[in-house]
Amino acid sequence: MKQSERFNDLDALRGILMVLGIVLHSANIFSPNTWAIQNIETSHYYQHLVDFIHAFRMPAFFIVSGFFLHFSYQRHGASIILNQRVPRIIIPLIVTAITLNSLQYSFLNDYSE
Repeated sequence: MKQSERFNDLDALRGILMVLGIVLHSANIFSPNTWAIQNIETSHYYQHLVDFIHAFRMPAFFIVSGFFLHFSYQRHGASIILNQRVPRIIIPLIVTAITLNSLQYSFLNDYSE
């Protein structure tokens, strides 16, 4: 793979999968599932939509991610991937776990019925 070569179809697939994530999480509000925010009126149609999207969305993300990681590994090698990717993943993970997840836990416990 050349450095300038792009996989426009896989970029489009990632975009579609991200939009389906918004649809999935929005449909959870109206499905009979237990969800942090629940509408009073629910429908089993939303449950079917959630189940359908949930069946393939995250596995597809992992496949696309592995595809791009393979080419990055071939181009740069393992040491550069570890030096670049680990800080970009670990630092946001730790910051999110400490701040946003703590705030969400506190908010949901204070305002739950």
